[in-house]
Amino acid sequence: MSSKAMSLKGHTLVLAPHEGMIPSDIWLKCRRKLMANMAFDQTGRKVKNTWLAGKIKCGNCGHSLVCSHSNGYYYLRCHHRINNMTCEGCGLLRSREMEQFILNSMVQKMREFQL
Repeated sequence: MSSKAMSLKGHTLVLAPHEGMIPSDIWLKCRRKLMANMAFDQTGRKVKNTWLAGKIKCGNCGHSLVCSHSNGYYYLRCHHRINNMTCEGCGLLRSREMEQFILNSMVQKMREFQL
């Protein structure tokens, strides 16, 4: 966890123009407890399967596509379909093929800007 998240030292205090709902001593005590909580630390949660994670959505329902592994391939599947089967899904999308298609499209688009 970064030192910014672990310590309040060196931070600028900005006073709000209204009375707080929670006393400052309770707020600071809770904040210190939260910063010491290892479950709060999200630094290890990086997707390693695809660089498309968080950037690509289902065309039917708009929910994110997640990468899942099956039969030696990585597939992009609708997260809403996986959870409660209320979406038809986006069909068969192999992660590597989709990455290559998008990368080629990005390269082609960037060629327009070359001098």
